[in-house]
Formats: sequence, C-alpha cells, structure tokens
Amino acid sequence: MNAPAMPLAVEGAAADRSTLAERLIMLGTQMLKLAGEVSRQDPKMVSEASFELPSLDEALTGLLAEEAYRDRRRRARHLPVRLFGEPGWDMLLDLYAAAARGEAVSVSNACLAADAPPSTALRWVQHLEEEGLVQRHADENDARRHYVQLTETGLERMNAYFAECRGDLIGAAAG
Repeated sequence: MNAPAMPLAVEGAAADRSTLAERLIMLGTQMLKLAGEVSRQDPKMVSEASFELPSLDEALTGLLAEEAYRDRRRRARHLPVRLFGEPGWDMLLDLYAAAARGEAVSVSNACLAADAPPSTALRWVQHLEEEGLVQRHADENDARRHYVQLTETGLERMNAYFAECRGDLIGAAAG
C-alpha cells in the first residue's frame, strides 16, 4: 500500500525545514569544533579581537539569507532566468551570508554570486558602493585581489530586512 501523495506545497515546506535543520546542525558542529580548537590553544594567545563567533541571531539571519539565495537559484531550474535578474540583490544576499559565517568574499566571487555577466556584476558592485552598502579593500598579501564586504550601513539594512522576515516566519509558525 502506497502512502498518500503529499501536496507539493507541503512537500516543499517540509524539504525547506529539513534543509534549515541540516544547516543548523552543521553550524552547531562547526561551533563545537571551533570551541575545541580554542580550548587547546594557550588562553593568553586567544584574544576577544581575534576570536569572534557570530551571535545566534547573526547565524540564523545568515542562514535565512543563504536560503533566499538558494531559492533564487532554484527558480532558474523551473522558469526563464531573464524574468528574475537582480544581480545587486544576489550580491547582497551572498555578502550577508558570508558575513554571518565570518568569511571574506573576493570581488570575483561576489560577481559570480550575482549570476550576471562580469561587466554587469562589476557595475553592480560600483552601484552598491555608491549607495554606501558595500566597500572594497585590497588583499594585504596579493595586490591582484580585492575583497568586498557590507558596510556598517549595508549590514544594518540587511539585519533589519531579515529581522522582519524572521518575525514573519515566527508569526506564521505560531499562527
């Protein structure tokens, strides 16, 4: 006897919750590994400035940003890509998620995240800089490479956006 077919919307929601749960487990595992590494080091050598874990809030909103980015890529498997071109938003999502993970993003990787031709993606980096949302800085070890990151303003705006999204999700789950 076969199980009844699950409606597509319910099936998708279950898969999304499963993906989020897997990411949270992975994040917890990474934090435990990092805590173990720190505990093995000389406590005098580990300063607060050199070791900053993202807060739980930052980690959760970072996961929301990653999911939003993956959702945008999923659409391309089912619908024409030309309907959804937002390279600036794709970059902001990627930079926000990377900030939550404590990772640096090269300009070339930010351009790849934009899912647009390189010249278009570079123009979007410039637009985001002009808006005060991102800033570029040179790699101290390799003059050929530059990094891009959210500015304080960019981070504040993305935090506000995802705090509102998270509030909507919590409200939907409770209601």
